[in-house]
Amino acid sequence: MTQANQTNQTDFVEALICDLEPVRRARPWSHAMFIWCGLSWCLVGGVILTIGPLREGITGELLASPRLALELAIGIIAGIAAIAAGLELGVPGSPATPRLSSAPLLLFAAWVLIILFEFVNPIGEPPSSAMRAHCFLQTMLVSLPSATMALYLLQGRILFDTGRAGLLVGTAAAAVPALWMELSCMNEPMHALQFHLSPILLIGAITALIAHRLLARP
Repeated sequence: MTQANQTNQTDFVEALICDLEPVRRARPWSHAMFIWCGLSWCLVGGVILTIGPLREGITGELLASPRLALELAIGIIAGIAAIAAGLELGVPGSPATPRLSSAPLLLFAAWVLIILFEFVNPIGEPPSSAMRAHCFLQTMLVSLPSATMALYLLQGRILFDTGRAGLLVGTAAAAVPALWMELSCMNEPMHALQFHLSPILLIGAITALIAHRLLARP
């Protein structure tokens, strides 16, 4: 190899090194999960309780209604499964997309089925006074900080499947206020599906679009 070629190669390598920028190491999955779950539940719960109290007699309802308690338990697990899968999806070496996405999908489907079961076996006619005003708008707005925090935690973690990852973390973000609203607003199946759970689909779609546009790697 001639001296000129060696010099050109050295200059080329040095130019590549000069263009490199330091990259902040992504948070470990367990740390990201702990941070998001803790902050989201505290923030959303604080805002919901600041806006208004929980539904009157909710403690008695939980003790008397296994269905309501089961619904809340499955909703909580579904939200945790969604954020866990979303933070792992698209990470090099992670399990395949269907394997990560199946658990949250099945859990959210089970949540909806439990609510639909109340059409067949209703608990009782809920008083209209128990309905919280603007519950749909509250659920949407309170979801946004949690969704933003989830998208921030995704940065530096995922290399592909950004849209699906955004969808999962968005549904997890909206599931938290939806569960709080089930404790605060009127307990009626159609009302819950229309005004409490529908924001989960909307916020999930919004975060999927944002993640696909902003987090996709060239």
